[in-house]
Amino acid sequence: MTTLEDALYNQKKYGILQAPTANNGNSTATIHSAATANELEITLQNNTNAGVVYSYVTGLDIDRNNAVFVLRSDGVTRYYPGSPGNDNSPLPEDCHIRLNRQGENRRVTIPRLVGGRIWFCRDDKLTFLLNRGPALVQPSVMNRSDPNYNKDWGFAEFTFNSFQIFANITYVDFVGLPISLALTSRNGGQTQKVTGIPENGLSSICSELVEQNNRDRAGWDQLVVKTSRGTPLRALSPNSGINMNESLFRSYYQPYVNAVWAKYSSSALTLNTQGQWGVLKGQVTNGRLSFNVGSFPQPSAKDVFSCDSGAFTNKNDAMGNVTARLAAAFNRSTLLTNTNQPDGETIASYYRDSITNHYSRIVHKYNSDGRGYAFPYDDVAPSDRENVAGTVADQNPGEFVVAVGGPARLSGTSRVMLREMAGVGGRSGQKVGGRQERVRRGLEWSEMEGEDEKAVVLVRREVGEVQPQGLGVSVVDLEGQGGGKMEAERGRLQAQLVAPGTVEAVRRRVEIMLERIAERNPALVKYVGPVVEGLGKTVVAVLSLSVRALVSRVVAVLLLIALSFFLGFFGHSGKMKELVERVEHADG
Repeated sequence: MTTLEDALYNQKKYGILQAPTANNGNSTATIHSAATANELEITLQNNTNAGVVYSYVTGLDIDRNNAVFVLRSDGVTRYYPGSPGNDNSPLPEDCHIRLNRQGENRRVTIPRLVGGRIWFCRDDKLTFLLNRGPALVQPSVMNRSDPNYNKDWGFAEFTFNSFQIFANITYVDFVGLPISLALTSRNGGQTQKVTGIPENGLSSICSELVEQNNRDRAGWDQLVVKTSRGTPLRALSPNSGINMNESLFRSYYQPYVNAVWAKYSSSALTLNTQGQWGVLKGQVTNGRLSFNVGSFPQPSAKDVFSCDSGAFTNKNDAMGNVTARLAAAFNRSTLLTNTNQPDGETIASYYRDSITNHYSRIVHKYNSDGRGYAFPYDDVAPSDRENVAGTVADQNPGEFVVAVGGPARLSGTSRVMLREMAGVGGRSGQKVGGRQERVRRGLEWSEMEGEDEKAVVLVRREVGEVQPQGLGVSVVDLEGQGGGKMEAERGRLQAQLVAPGTVEAVRRRVEIMLERIAERNPALVKYVGPVVEGLGKTVVAVLSLSVRALVSRVVAVLLLIALSFFLGFFGHSGKMKELVERVEHADG
């Protein structure tokens, strides 16, 4: 298992999920950033054919000095574990978020996080441990003694800071459960999607890795990890495979490296840093590929696959930018066909040489949109083209869905939301692969931006959002009626009605009771679950109506009684009685 600090170190070193910089390709621009809200709502979606999926959300809380953060099982409460007495101590809280069946969604709320991960595990819970500090010890696919090694799991990565949400599906370590993303911006409703692999995608990837090994006998089949029944559990990346077996791929890249060194002994390699160092010329001199900012010895296969060892151990920001583009070209085997990196590259030119990163080639092949982060610098791209890294990002995020088992589905309906009171403009010179006006992943290698920008805190509610007084925005008219004081009063009462003591409590109570039912008798959920869930949704819908509608209050009480009967039959109904009393009191 690896600590979150290790993950953050790798993110910084590899440029993965690093806060974007403002480098515009010529000089360092001043950053003027709009601020995001201080919380983000995420929909977790179960699209698998499994009975149960357990999910988790972890990261470091930016607004609490990067304190270790784990989201509790209710999907709302923040948990900050303390430092244990010993390393590898069990996490005191079981923070799983249960998705009971295919098609079930859970909405969760997170603070601003760096190094964030959303985990999914099919039919089993994950084990998280704590080291002193505290440091969260995360599941690992490279340690056979890890308690999670034989479980079917995966994760998506994200950073949510004062500038943006930035997320990706990642295959840098392995391919496991299919995970996909969908993000809609509140600025014009633009939707970004990363569809991931299909339900049978892992089997296809593993089969082709075996076929590739039959052709070149390089060891690609050793990347396939199987269950005790002999079915594919995951496909390791070459870097992960080498970490488990140092002899794997030991001399694999040497013929290709020799050819590259021979080519650039007599001609120059042009490399666009897409940053302040501009375009550099490199040539092999005295056995090293040299640029005016530094030089490289011949890389080994391990150096190429990891992008961070031997020849690619970076010493400064300039060399880091050169490494990013050089390592990407080696993984894609384009150095012999294109002397102008990465400009002039096309996706069709990737992986054409027989010696290449076939894992990355195959992974991209079986992602339905061709996108996914298959090695640490998979976001390198020409300045005028989109990258293939499988990322979504937005400075003003609306609906954000992270799904397991199939493509993420947006709700398709517009919720009543007020705009964040954010500044106008955004960052100057943002790029993906050199493109202006788009977010990039930090391949410029400058330091991460400080998190000192302050966002305006919104009053967020389940149905609509009520704007705090004094901001010059009228209260949302939830029933489509105009009218000064009456509109303001309706908004005030609406906010009071949908506070956590009523609507949210009903929703959470239903979820908790369904979990209890499933734990006692999993088969029963199939029959009782839909009834309880349907009644719960009806109650929430009725409670969302105006408190002026007396009929809605009566209907709500009757539905709460019916729901209480079902929940009381399978669990304790004391809290439901309390909810009924609250509604009756509000009606009075």
